[in-house]
Amino acid sequence: MDPERLPNSSARFMAMAVSLTGSPEKVRAAMECPKEQFRQYREGAKQPTWDELCRLIVLVLGAQKKRRFRPNGVPMDDPVRYALGRGFAIAGGIGPLANQLEVPVPDLVQWLDGANKPPREVLAKVGEMLVEEVGRQRSDL
Repeated sequence: MDPERLPNSSARFMAMAVSLTGSPEKVRAAMECPKEQFRQYREGAKQPTWDELCRLIVLVLGAQKKRRFRPNGVPMDDPVRYALGRGFAIAGGIGPLANQLEVPVPDLVQWLDGANKPPREVLAKVGEMLVEEVGRQRSDL
């Protein structure tokens, strides 16, 4: 299914991750969720938990690392901050990232600093950005 036609960012992120890994089972296993729940997530009928989204981010970041993609200055102490830092680099700064994620800059700064966690929908949008970046890297090879 075309990711753009899926009902929410989490479902789109999962579809892109399946495309990246080539295997729905790899994505499901990485998220550590039951098959029925995974199906509901992919259809957009249900939202993954925060922890499941974090595990999916780790899977995508692993795919980026395999392609020797290691940007400078991005915090790697936790996957959420790393993903947000990558989003910052991809978008071209704090303002463009806040616009793309449709969030206030002060909230984004707190998330980047690790003071608060972003909502699941925001994390899923960042995940989409990461998968799209991997796709661009593949096409550049």
